[in-house]
Amino acid sequence: PGGASRNITGIAAQQNGKLILLLNIADGAEDLVLVNQSTASTAGNRIYGSNNANVTLRRGSGIWLIYDGVDQRWKVLNI
Repeated sequence: PGGASRNITGIAAQQNGKLILLLNIADGAEDLVLVNQSTASTAGNRIYGSNNANVTLRRGSGIWLIYDGVDQRWKVLNI
């Protein structure tokens, strides 16, 4: 609410190869920001963003993530 963006610093770790689709279905103008390698999250729950940068999902957009069990990180898929 209020148009403020929301940060996602991590997602619970899963088995190797687990795919998830993350959608921003906010009813306002709120962005979702996937924070690259945030220390606010447990190491195994962290996200590798594209080009090691934060990824911003605008309202109505989505992105695929895959869990890499070797690196123990969620990785953004550029499909």
